[in-house]
Amino acid sequence: MSLLESALRQTLPRVPERLDELSALIDPAWIEQALAASRVMQNPVNDSGMQLS
Repeated sequence: MSLLESALRQTLPRVPERLDELSALIDPAWIEQALAASRVMQNPVNDSGMQLS
């Protein structure tokens, strides 16, 4: 069992038999929010809308 599988089994009430089935347990809206937040962190802008280096 991988470290990720072990951690999931300790934290999730229901763990799928296969790790690739995990996405069925995650709310798609949360995934979109996480992706949007990561894009913002990759391309931060200041209050004036100018991209920070």
